[in-house]
Amino acid sequence: MLLQRQTDDRQPPAIRIGDREREHTIACLREHCVAGRLTLDELSGRIRSVYDARTQGDLDTITQDLPALMPMAASATFARSALRKATRWTVACLSSETRKGRWRLDEQTSALAFMGSCLLDLRQVALDAPEATITAISVMGSIDIIVPEGVDVDLGGFSLMGSKDCRTNDAFVHPGAPLIRVQAYCLMGSVTVKSKPTLPALP
Repeated sequence: MLLQRQTDDRQPPAIRIGDREREHTIACLREHCVAGRLTLDELSGRIRSVYDARTQGDLDTITQDLPALMPMAASATFARSALRKATRWTVACLSSETRKGRWRLDEQTSALAFMGSCLLDLRQVALDAPEATITAISVMGSIDIIVPEGVDVDLGGFSLMGSKDCRTNDAFVHPGAPLIRVQAYCLMGSVTVKSKPTLPALP
């Protein structure tokens, strides 16, 4: 009887996972980010944890504080109607404009600095889509874009008597990470994209 009880108390073996399970979890995390439950910074950190996971239990721990997802159509409708309005424009004309903290980044966003400065801190944003494009126009001004580590950045555009620079840490970028495209157009101005470590959690 004692032997039987010891056998029954044994824990079941951990179930190993593969790429399919990781990709499914990342897709779910992206939807939670679009729904506003995860910031871009939190999303990139959890994607990193997904690639470190070895068992199904590890994946369950990553998503245990997130609710079950609604059907795709209902989720998309909710994202458009119930969440805060996404930012489409940031303009600084002979002034400075800063966006940081919790805000929504539209799939297509523009920033204009005319003899002024713009700061876009994306570490606490919620995304409207897994990819976002920022059109940054700097005319005798400066635009600084901060992204969390683990986010993929594609910097394009051109500059005339100005500069565009990408200073991101690519060491933690994994397949499936969010993609931020920056189209920079500089006339005697500058556009700089740089990564910074994770921000402390907001209350």
